[in-house]
Amino acid sequence: MNGAASKNYALALFDLSLETNQMDVYKTQLFDILKQLDENVELKAVMSHPKIRKDDKKALIKQIFKCDEMINNFIQLLIDKNRFDCFEQICIEFNLLVNKKLNIEIAYISSASELDAKSVKEIVAFLEERFNKKIQPKISVDPSHIAGIKIRIQDEILDNTIARKLSDLKQSLLKSSI
Repeated sequence: MNGAASKNYALALFDLSLETNQMDVYKTQLFDILKQLDENVELKAVMSHPKIRKDDKKALIKQIFKCDEMINNFIQLLIDKNRFDCFEQICIEFNLLVNKKLNIEIAYISSASELDAKSVKEIVAFLEERFNKKIQPKISVDPSHIAGIKIRIQDEILDNTIARKLSDLKQSLLKSSI
């Protein structure tokens, strides 16, 4: 139920952001609020505590977060409808809608060691040409790769790591010894 509700709330907010031409503002403010909630365990506990009155939660949100009136009203609505627990998922769904509208695709890029800025720029340029979309990279380091990079974008995985090549070689040797 929460997944469907999150998508519906995100879609409603996205439509509103398009009508008001505030898509970037809403996205920035939503993720600022989400970040602050993640960093403040006490605030998160207060917002999820069932015995704290809705009016108190709404007053707290209004006092802490200085955001657009529509975002404030949206959060108040979530509190009124007992859906604030869906806030993180709503933000994720909203971000997916924004990215789709702006033709942005997230590329999860992992390498055995830290990539320099030039390498990231070259990888992004390659991916933008291949997928004909603007690429937003999410970089991580995974020493288990040994060397090389692994990229996950959409439903596709581009794995050019030594770990994968060694695994392929092992499988090939096992098949040939049978």
